[in-house]
Order: sequence, then C-alpha cells, then structure tokens
Amino acid sequence: MATSSHPVPSSARRSVHSRTSASGSGDQLARSGSGGFVVGTRAYYHAAASEGPNARLQRVARVVGVVVVFLALITTAQQILLYLSPPDADVAQPGSNDDPSERPGELVALGQDAAGSTAVAASFDGAAATSAGPRGTVWHRGAPWRGHVGSWLKSLPPSALSVTVHEPAFGRTCPGDCSGNGVCNAELGECRCRHGYAGPDCSQEEDYPCNLPSTPESPNGPWIVSICAAHCDLRRAQCRCGPNTSYPDRPAVAPCGFPKTPEGLILYNKPDVTPLYGPQTTTAATDTTTASSDGSDDSSGSTGIDTRVAWCEAHPSQIAAAECFCNYDGQIGRLCEVPVDSFCLNQCSRAGTCTMGYCQCHGDRYGIDCSIPSVRSPPELYPPEWLRLPTRQATSSSELNLASPSESLDSSDVYEPIGASNSSSNVSSSSNAAEGPAASAAGPTEGESAGESAGVAQIGSMVARRRPLVYVYDLPPEFTFHNLEARQWKSYCGPRAYNSENDTVFNDGWLYGLETAVFEGFLGSPHRTLDGDSADFFYVPLMGACIIARADDSPRFRMEGQFKARRPNLVADFYLRALAHIRTHHPFWDRHSGKDHIWMFAWDEGACYAPEAIWSSMMLAHWGNTGTRHKGCTSAYYHDDWSAMERGVRGEHPCFDPDKDVVMPAWKVPGVWARAQKIKSPTLESRPTLFYFNGNLGSAFEHGRVEAKYSMGIRQKVAQYFASTPNKEGRLGLQRQEDVIVTNRHTGEYGQQLSSSRFCGVFPGDGFSARMEDAMLHGCIPVIVQDGIWMAFERHLNYSEFAVRVAEDEIPHMVDILRAIPPNRVQELLAGVESVWQRWAYASVARMEGRRQADRGRQQAWMPAMVEMRGDDAMDTLLQVLLYKRCNDLWRKEAGLPDWCMASATTSTTDATSTGNDIDR
Repeated sequence: MATSSHPVPSSARRSVHSRTSASGSGDQLARSGSGGFVVGTRAYYHAAASEGPNARLQRVARVVGVVVVFLALITTAQQILLYLSPPDADVAQPGSNDDPSERPGELVALGQDAAGSTAVAASFDGAAATSAGPRGTVWHRGAPWRGHVGSWLKSLPPSALSVTVHEPAFGRTCPGDCSGNGVCNAELGECRCRHGYAGPDCSQEEDYPCNLPSTPESPNGPWIVSICAAHCDLRRAQCRCGPNTSYPDRPAVAPCGFPKTPEGLILYNKPDVTPLYGPQTTTAATDTTTASSDGSDDSSGSTGIDTRVAWCEAHPSQIAAAECFCNYDGQIGRLCEVPVDSFCLNQCSRAGTCTMGYCQCHGDRYGIDCSIPSVRSPPELYPPEWLRLPTRQATSSSELNLASPSESLDSSDVYEPIGASNSSSNVSSSSNAAEGPAASAAGPTEGESAGESAGVAQIGSMVARRRPLVYVYDLPPEFTFHNLEARQWKSYCGPRAYNSENDTVFNDGWLYGLETAVFEGFLGSPHRTLDGDSADFFYVPLMGACIIARADDSPRFRMEGQFKARRPNLVADFYLRALAHIRTHHPFWDRHSGKDHIWMFAWDEGACYAPEAIWSSMMLAHWGNTGTRHKGCTSAYYHDDWSAMERGVRGEHPCFDPDKDVVMPAWKVPGVWARAQKIKSPTLESRPTLFYFNGNLGSAFEHGRVEAKYSMGIRQKVAQYFASTPNKEGRLGLQRQEDVIVTNRHTGEYGQQLSSSRFCGVFPGDGFSARMEDAMLHGCIPVIVQDGIWMAFERHLNYSEFAVRVAEDEIPHMVDILRAIPPNRVQELLAGVESVWQRWAYASVARMEGRRQADRGRQQAWMPAMVEMRGDDAMDTLLQVLLYKRCNDLWRKEAGLPDWCMASATTSTTDATSTGNDIDR
C-alpha cells in the first residue's frame, strides 16, 4: 500500500468521526469504528513523542498490560454469555444463516419477520426483539435499522397489519363518453382528455403551435425545441412531414428540416428548406442504386450525380438528403419507419391502448394506467391486477412467467365481491374474483344529468390487504400524461422505450426516473387502496421532473413572463394548481392539513422550491439538504436558482426536514445492477483500489464545470489533493497515491472500477448525484462527503454498518482516515453493503415490466436478476418507512393512533438524531 506523501499538520489532527450521538446508540457512520481509532492513535503517539526513552517504554508497557487484561476479560464474558444465552434468531447479522437475505426462496409479507410469525410472537416475552448491536443496530429483514426503528418494526406482529378493505367501484358517467378523445373518471364524472382536446366532453380542439411568431429575419421564429419547417401537429406541438409527402407521420424535427453550414451549424432561420422536405430530390430521386451495402452514403454514384432523396420522401432502401431523429415515442429505425410500443404508466395495465404516454382505456376502466375499474367494467377486466396481487414478491422464474398473477395468490388473500350494501350480511359467498362487482350502477337519478349520476360507493369488493395503505389521486391530465404525450424527446420523462422486437429498452439517460418508478410502484402495489377513508397516506402523482425537463420546449410551455425564466417558479405554480384541484374535488387534504400527503420532487435540488402551502406534507426527494452548512441554492444552473422565488410562494423552509421527509435512491436501470452483481465481490482481496471516484472535477480539468458553485466546491477540493489524472496545467493531486483513483476520464470500465475498489466517493453535483447508488450497487463502501445532507433512508437505516462519512473540512485527510480503518472493520462494512444494496434498486417496479414481457413470451437478459434478488428493494423500504412513520411521527401520536399501531411490543422513543446533527459536520 502506498502511503501519503503529504504530512498531516498537527493542528488538523482530528477526526470527522469523533462526535457521538446524543442517544448513545453508536449509529455514527463508522465514527467509532474508524474515526475513534484515528483520533486515539494520533493522540497517543503525539504525547509519546515528547517523553524520554525510559518513560516512553514504561508507558507502552503499562498500556499493553492493561489492554491484554481488558481483552481477556471481554473474551471470558462473551464465552459466559454465549454459554448461558440461547441463540438469538431475531437479531441477524449480514452473511449469517439467520439473515433473511440468505434464505433461498423465502419472502414474507411486509412487517413480518423472516423467521416467521411464530418467532416474532415468541420474541415478545424477551429482549430479543428490541436488542441492538454494538453500533445501535437492529437487523430486520436483512437490513441494519437504527435501533428504535428496527425494534419497532420487528416487534409489530403481522396480524396487526392485516386489514379487510372495501374497495369501491364508482358509476358516474361523462358527457358524450368523452367523444372518443378521453377517458371517463367514474368517481368524479369528469373526462380526462388527451393532449390537444378540451371541454367537458373532450370535443374541443386546442392548438399547440410548434413555432414562435415569425419575423422577416426569422421566418420560422426564434429557436425553440419544437421549431418546425414542415408540418406541425397542432394537437401536440410536434413536427412531422405532413400531407403531400410520402411519409406524412415521419418526424421532421431539427436538424433535418434546416440547411447547415459546411461546419455543421444549423441555419434555423433560412427559408430554403425544399431540398430537405419537398417531394423533389436534389437531382435524381428515382435512382436508388447508390446506397452502399454497408449503409454508407455513396451519394454521387459512379456518375458523380447526387441521388440523395428528401427526408420525407426517402424509402428505407434510399439515402436521405438529411438525417433526422426518431425522437418521438413509438417509432424507431433509420428513417423512423418501424412502429413500436410507446411508454405508458404500467403499459395501461393490459386494459387499454398506449399512444405516446396516453392510455385509451377499455371496458370502462380509467386512471392514468387504466387500473381503476368502474361498476360497468366487464368480468374479464375486473378486478384489476393490483387487487389480485399477493402481498409478497415472486420467488421463482415460474412465478414471474405466470399468465395470470392471480394464480400466485395464497389462500389468505381474500377477495369477495359485495352488493349494494356494505354490511356484513350482504357479503357474497362467492370468492371468484372474475365475477366483478356484484351489482351494476344505477342510472342517473331524477334531476341529475348523466355526468352527475351518483357513483354507488358500496359497490365494490372486500379485499384483504396489509398496511400501510396508500391512496393515489387520479389527477387531471395536465399534471400527468399530457407531459408524456407532448414531450419533444422520448428520452425525457420515461424510464423505458421499446425496440423493433418490442423488447424493453431501459432509458439510462433519464436521471429522474424515480418519479415514474414510484408512480408505477404505487399504482401496481398491493398496498394501494381506492378507499380514501381507510388510507394511511395519500400520494399526489405530479410529474414535476418532467415539467422541469420540458420547460421552454414549445411555445405554450415557456418560462418567460409569469415565471421569469426560472424553472422553480414554473414548478411551484404546477404544484399549487394541483393542490387546488385535490382540495376542491376531495375531502382528504383538510383532515390533517395535508400532513398525510406525499409529494415527489425528483429534480436536482429536490423540494427546495416546494411551495409553502404544501410544506406540511411529506416530500420524497434525492436531495436531503437541511441547510445547516450549505444554505440557499446550491445549483450552479441559472434557470434553477430558487433563491429568486417570491417569499410568499416558497416561504422560509429548508430543502429537507428529516422529521417528515424521506430521501429516496435514484433510479438506476436494471441492466446496471444486474451486470454489477456478476462482477462485484465482497472480499478485500478482489478490491485492490483503496478509493475511487470518476466524474466532473471542475474548471481545473478538461471539460470541467466552470462554476465555482458546482458541487459546492467538494469535487474540486478532492481533486486538488488526490487527482490521479493531470489537470489543465499538468498537475496531479497534492497527495497523489497509487491505489487512489480520482479522475475525470471516462474509460468505459466504470462498473468494473467500482467493483474493484473498497471505498467510493459520494459527492454532490448540481444538487444530488447518483454516486451513492453506483457505490451500493457495485458493492463499494460509500464515502459520503457533503455536510448536513441526508442520504437515502439515512433517517431510518443505520449507515454505520455500510458507509463512512468524512467532513468537508477533513478532505485533506480523507485517505488517511480510510487507511486507518482496520481490515476487519473494512470487511464488516463490505458485508454491510452486500446485505443492503438491493434497497437501492427498484426491482419490484422492473419486475412488473418483466411480468408483462413474460406474458408476451419475451425473455430478456435483465429479467433473471428480478427473480434472483430475494431481499427487499427501494419500494419495499419506502413502505417499511411509511409503516413506521404512520405510528411514530409526532403529529400522528398527537392526532391519536389506531389500535393496530399499539400492537408493537416496543415503544418507539424520540430519535435523538432527528435534528440532523449527526451529519452536520
């Protein structure tokens, strides 16, 4: 191992890990395991250096003698305890036989210990259910939880979570059946119109132009993403070849619609575009013999005549005069000639037709993914799949390939249709889920129009569920699927697309896939309910990250004027309008002032620009900045500067409140972590690199971000000391070491390098950066350097079992701190990462897509990993956190807890670290 060539000044010889928690629980992110060791060792040798030789030897001898006696006493005590105590099956350690993640094929319902309900019940008589490990850890379902959280979750009996819910089916109708341009919400009697249509019956066409107003100097108007020199589809502001061309539906987006300079600069404001769009060719459109067999452009042929064809006229066998992009969803191929499936939420739940994000539902189903039945839904479409899903995961490839998910139901998964009364005497004796609602909807009552006819809430089904129960609002389309329909690039907003075989192609370029992952996860979850009165939480499914990505992409979606060219203003307005809708149409917000509502902020700085009006709610975000060190806007991007927001809109709240909000892992495509599992190893010998980071290192390096504000200066400071590749001036880091890699060079071996490193850097970018996910999925111990910023689930999981925190002021000593961690402790941390990594993957969401593909007879390389992964994933962890919060958040206790919350054998106490002090270094 190479050692540091840069001596550490004595004035700086303190460790980031020297603090201890006020609770004394030891959940200090390797503080006692590494930092305490560093401080103690340095202090001892500093004192010894000032003594004479004899005194020094005597001091050493005394210390050694005391240590030997102390270790002997500890060993004796451990042997006595082991002899007297029975094996503890409830407090499992990573890698042990009692760890549920090591039990092949055994998955149990949320809240149930992997040892089974009998073992859990037995633990109530003793301390096993509440005992914590040496760092204040309680292991539950294979994960290290903070002691108070894990103790409460472990001791809650599964019977406390079981609940029979009346899932209603509504029967309101909509005017004109939405004119074939929308879907009827049978609960509200409102049409959800597709993009470009409006009115109570979706019969009114709304124009969405592609171009801004033209001028003599700019015949196509100023540049905007949707700029079009061909035919604009006014329903979606999308540019296509249009009528009078051979391929009217072919996309005709820039740059193929505009001439270029010899240097490749697109001339957006030149009117002469006929050679690119018109039916003419440059010289000889009928000659198709010059397309080379290898696909190259032999446009001149042997005669020197240019035979390239206009884009909108080119047959797939021809060479187009200009290349275009198939950037709209549902089309691929060199000339966009291959129709494929589009992305829709849950692919319309097998009950609708998907078109560019919009589901045209069949059989009177409704909802953004056609997952909600009405009383008129036919038997073959009732109940929806999420009501038939068992409250456990698939455990084998055969289960993943079931033609009908209902086949995997346990006998305890009760589903009983009920009639027009919800009294127990009217519960049908039939348990056949395919029979649908036991009563049909009555027509409009006297004095009501068809659009006002009452939905009979008693019609529906009695379903056995498990808490927590989540109600998902069915919002108007401007908040949801309109943003998918009218997007200018299919790589925006959607986590997947489809190839020519309609195989799933996950989109690894969309960094904010958390938004759709959680949306799909809740929509398809067995913890979902349609009964708001029974719900524990209410999810408001806004597509805010999609809104931010689409800002300024078309004339009717601009930030100028009202929003002052700031995306936070655009988003705040978006959320406030959604709040107005749910308060107008539903009673649930006002019951607890929105405290039981959940909002998603998946963008770089998360909920920093959440409106004050919704701040009482829970925020899901990637960015857990409490503002204790980094105050104000930390993004270096001008349009995301939320410090300019009106105070009356945003208020004075921080970006994250650990007492109510939850940091979520970023979305990583299944292929990334499926590959990672094949190449990673949890052993020290297979990880020769001590520390690894690859990414943008700031302005001192080639192609680096020039803003000093970028990464809050953290990446730049790390590179100053440890850069392993030269900066623009040819300099390496001040403490360059052979087994430390800090580079901005992309080699194509990122995953392999992560998998061969022991520690991996987790630094911010413009707000969050998904480096925590990269480290966890590749088995590398995260080294978190961002003061006052909480990481995913850090409020509930005990990070001291799998991560290390280093204060920003300690960056010059970071490598020394890591080297001082004993090898056995490093091995423990690696084992901790291995035990919990799957909680950074959205396997359950990917598994739903895998089931859909398997039902079509498709098998893809990423699908086996869905079956092989036996532990809880990110959505499972979120539900476990919600379960804990339902019964332990202070406002819940003040409002009064239901009896089932009191079934836990332990009493959760206030978390002494809830203020975030343990990360404010």
